[in-house]
Order: sequence, then C-alpha cells, then structure tokens
Amino acid sequence: GTGEGMYLGCNAGACSFRNGIIANNFVHDTGGAQGDGIEVKEGAFGNDIRDNVIVRTPYPGITMYGYASQDPQNIVERNVVWHTMDNGIQIVGQIIVRNNIVLGAAASGIASKPSQTYLPHDALIQNNTIVGTASCLKTNNWTGQLGNTIVNNALYCPSSIDATGGAGAATILANVGTGTSNAASGFTMGQGTDLANAAMADVWPPPGSALLGAADMAHQAADDFNATMRTHQTVGAYDGGAAMNPGWTVMEGFKPLPPTPPPMTDAPPFVDCPTAGATCPNMKPAGCCETGGGDPSGLLVLLSWWSARQTFRYRRRRARSSPR
Repeated sequence: GTGEGMYLGCNAGACSFRNGIIANNFVHDTGGAQGDGIEVKEGAFGNDIRDNVIVRTPYPGITMYGYASQDPQNIVERNVVWHTMDNGIQIVGQIIVRNNIVLGAAASGIASKPSQTYLPHDALIQNNTIVGTASCLKTNNWTGQLGNTIVNNALYCPSSIDATGGAGAATILANVGTGTSNAASGFTMGQGTDLANAAMADVWPPPGSALLGAADMAHQAADDFNATMRTHQTVGAYDGGAAMNPGWTVMEGFKPLPPTPPPMTDAPPFVDCPTAGATCPNMKPAGCCETGGGDPSGLLVLLSWWSARQTFRYRRRRARSSPR
C-alpha cells in the first residue's frame, strides 16, 4: 500500500492523534507508493516526536500537519533523519522543531507549507543541524502568517534558507551555514570546517567552528540533541564546548535513551528524636533541636523524611493491630 512506517490519525481529520509520545524508534527502508517514516495526520496536537532515527524513506522522514484549535503545539525534537528521497521533515505550522539532525535529504531538510486548508503559522524552527540537502530550510506562503521563527540553525546546503514567496513577518535570527539565503537577514556565512566530519554524519562543532558563540540566547533551546542542558552559546543541534562529541555517535539503528539520574537510595527507618539539644540519629521532624549530625536539607530530604515517617507509622499500626 502507501507504505508508511507509522500512520497516526485519519486523513482530513476524521480522527486525530493527541497528546502522544513517539520516541526511540528506528524506521528505515519504507516502501509502497509513499513510504513516509512517521506521518501524523491533520488535527493532531500535543504530541512529542523525539529521539527517533529515520533512514531511506521515499516520502518525508517526518510529516506533520496543522490543526484548527488552540491546543498545545506538536514538538519534533532530537531526531535523526537521513537520506530521504523527499523532504527530511515536512510541517505546516503550530509546531516546535528543534535539535534535529537532517542529513542528505533529496529535497529540503525542513519544509513548511500549507496543506489541506491549514496554513503555516506559529512554527518555531530552532537549533537544528541540516547538511547536504538541496535546500536546508524551505518555506512556502509564509507571507501574511504570524508567529513563525527560524533561529539558531546550522545550515550547510547549496541553499540554506529559501523563503519562497517571502518570509512575511517571520523572525529569522542567528542562523549560520554555507550556501545562499534569500531571507532579508538572520543568516551568517560559516565554513566547511564548522562540522567535525559531516561526510561521516559527525556534525559536532569542533573548536574554532563558526557555530560556537553565535547563538541568539533569547531563543536558545534549553537542551541539545544529546538531551543535555545547554551551557554554551552554540548554533545547531549540539551544545558544543568540547573537542569531541561526548554523546551518542550518529549511526543507523536505535538512538539510546537519554541518560537518567542514579536511583535514590532508601532512607533508613525513622527514629524519633532524642531529648532536645542532642544529635538526631536520622532526619528530623519539625521542632527537633539538635547540635550537629550533618543533617542534609532540601526537597529531597523532606520527601525522604516523609516517606520514612509514613513507613514507620504503617509498621507501628500493623504491630499494634496484629494478634500476638
């Protein structure tokens, strides 16, 4: 049939896919008459499409449409889209597209255009890295539309920004790359050495890259492609700041889950405070006075104390109620 990897929702909005998470999938070598990687139909809202790897699709790797309400935007973030025979990521509007890496799309890396009565407004295209496509970013019919922003993207294509028909009132800031741009402003020329080894899908910005220190911080994404907090003023999908990428090496296959913090250790059983002025043997309840003991503080302590207190009360109730 049409051959999509995922087809979520219904054509013409007959049903809608809402508030979903599509994460950590490997979609590749789709076929059929179309073969989108992940297609989310019109009327969908509140969805997060993240950390997927999508390779060799005849139609766009990710296809998103618009919706008619004021519900939460869709988000497309931290995905790899590689060697599609069409656009890498195709959208209308009402969406955030950030921290994605798009490599070698036959058409445009990210394309925004009207579709099925929906118009391209309120699209934020932020901190993406796009390499080797015919045009990195292409917009159609943005004139007269509001709320569109293109900011902090690394764009290394023959045509970096192609605002067909004009960008209208769009905010275009701090994009860096090579090739041409017909946007009135918001694009700075870089050089081929801005990316570590784009031919091998390594688009980390090494020392000396024009991407470093070039971002507009008022529009900077909070984290990056590696799901680490940004602490540098770097354009593109990575935060930069190190000689080499400390995260996952882009390759065909599943992208690993983002790192998680170590599990909290269980608090020791609660012990009632001794007499005032002595050292508490464990975390204290309100009103316990002690002189030392290295008592930790903060929200984690309060939560741990509360959990331990509840466990102690439960065990004491059971002891009193159990037959002897």
